[in-house]
Amino acid sequence: MDIEKCLENIESFAQELLVEGTACELYYHNIEHTMRVVQNAEYIGKLEELNEEQMFIVKSVAWFHDLGYTRCYEGHEDAGIEIAREFLSHQNIEPALIGKIISGIDATRVPQKPKNKLEEIIADADLFDLGTDDYFDLSEKLFLEWDNCIRP
Repeated sequence: MDIEKCLENIESFAQELLVEGTACELYYHNIEHTMRVVQNAEYIGKLEELNEEQMFIVKSVAWFHDLGYTRCYEGHEDAGIEIAREFLSHQNIEPALIGKIISGIDATRVPQKPKNKLEEIIADADLFDLGTDDYFDLSEKLFLEWDNCIRP
């Protein structure tokens, strides 16, 4: 498996899916959020000195973790797992690696319950921006999204 090519395929797939549309208007969980999570995962992964395969896992999870929003709002993690499993099964990726990616997506479910270092990294990457100076702007977008998607 060519990790770089596979990651490019995942990135293209995720971006295309998120741009096509989502279950409701996502002010927070949109393509910009996903791209920030990928950057955060890579940043934390470098600090943790992840190897190439581990970095592939956390970046793949970052791209897939919110794709379920393209199908539904509540239960998006399960929908995202289904999307990831379906896509990855056609990418010549060994089942054990797919399992780690699926587990990583599940680790972003609130409340987060990561079971290993890679899951801790992706859970932190997903919430990372809420601990920055962008907190107030991002939290406003999240509340707007909740008003739009949960309390119509």
